[in-house]
Amino acid sequence: MWGGLAIGPLVASLTVPTGGYTTVWLLVSGLGLLSAVLVSTTLAQDREPVTQTRPLRQLLGIRTLVPHAAVAPGIAFGLSSFGYGTIAAMVVLFLSDAEVAAAGYALAVFAIVFLIVRAVGSPMVDRFGGARIGQIAVAGEVIGLVALALLPPSNLSVLGVAVVGAGVALTYPATVSMTVRRAKSMNLGTSVGVMISFWDLGIMVAGPIAGLVAVLLGFPAAFLIAALLGVGSIAVIQFGVRRPESMATAAHGARE
Repeated sequence: MWGGLAIGPLVASLTVPTGGYTTVWLLVSGLGLLSAVLVSTTLAQDREPVTQTRPLRQLLGIRTLVPHAAVAPGIAFGLSSFGYGTIAAMVVLFLSDAEVAAAGYALAVFAIVFLIVRAVGSPMVDRFGGARIGQIAVAGEVIGLVALALLPPSNLSVLGVAVVGAGVALTYPATVSMTVRRAKSMNLGTSVGVMISFWDLGIMVAGPIAGLVAVLLGFPAAFLIAALLGVGSIAVIQFGVRRPESMATAAHGARE
C-alpha cells in the first residue's frame, strides 16, 4: 500500500503534462482492474470445520466485539491517524495553494520515509516496548504537524511531511505490541482487528473535519488540530496503557 502511495504521485505528476488528467484516471482504473485479476487468481484456502458454536448473545456481546485490551491502544491509534488523514487530505492542497513546487511529490516523500522508518525502526518496538516507542512516534508526528502549521509553505515543507511520515511509520507496530501484550492469549485476532478499526475511523473523520477547519480558519489550523489530537494520543498511551501496566506489575510484586 505504501509503495503504491510512494510511486503513485510521481507517476501521476509525470503523466499529466503529456497525457492530461484523463490519462491518469484511466491508468489508475487499469491498475485497479489488474488488482482484481490478481485477487481472482489467488487460490482459496479450505475452511476448517466448525467444531464449536457459541450463543448469539455471546458473539454479539460488547466484550467480544470490543475487547478491553484493544480500547486504549485503539483510541491512541485513532487519534494519531487523524494526523495522517489530515496530511493525505490537505498537504497537496496546502502547498498547491501557495504555488509550491513540492506539492507534486510531498506524499511520495511521506511514503518513502514511512517505508524506510518502518523497516529500520520496527525492531525497536520489540526492544523498548510498544508504549514507549508509540509515544516517541506520535511525538514526531506532532512536531511535523506543528512545523507545517507555523512555518510558511515552501519546498522545505516536505521536511515537515517527512517527519510526520517517520512518526506514523511506527505507530502501527507500537499499538499492535501494546494490544497483544494487554490481550495476552485471549481474543488476539479480534483485539488487533478492533484496534486497527480505530485507525480507519480516525482517517474517515479526518478529511471532512480538516477540510471544514481549513475553509473556516485556514490550513495551519487544520494541522494544529491534528497535532493536538496527537498530544491526546500520547496522553492515552501514558494513562491508559503505561500506568495500568505499571500498577499491575506493582500489585503482582506485592502479592509475591
